[in-house]
Amino acid sequence: MAMERKCLSRGYQGEMKTWLGNHNLPQLICVILLLAYIIPGIVFAAWGYGKYKSPECGALDKSVRPDAPLSSAEQRRLGPSGQRGREERACPWCAEPILILARVCKHCSRDVA
Repeated sequence: MAMERKCLSRGYQGEMKTWLGNHNLPQLICVILLLAYIIPGIVFAAWGYGKYKSPECGALDKSVRPDAPLSSAEQRRLGPSGQRGREERACPWCAEPILILARVCKHCSRDVA
C-alpha cells in the first residue's frame, strides 16, 4: 500500500511504501523471529507495523502526510526550503536557541554541556 508522504530527513515528497508490508528482508526477519522466538517476533512485528521507508534516503518512519500539520519539533528540524535544518535546543541560562551538540552558548558564553 503506497501512500503520498513527505520525508523529514531529506524533504522527498511522493509515494512511500510500508516497510514491513512491502520489503522482503523485514518480512523474513519477522517470520524467523516468530518461528524461533515468539515474543521477540511479536515485538518486532508491532514495532515495524505501519512504518514508511523513504525511497530516496532510506529513512525509516521519518515521514508525515503532506496535508498533516507538523509539530513544533518537526518544524524546527525542517529548514526554510523543507530540507533538514539545524537541530536546536534552548540554552538553560539565557533560553536562546543553540545547537544540540553545543558545549558553550554562543549568546551568553556559559557552559551548557
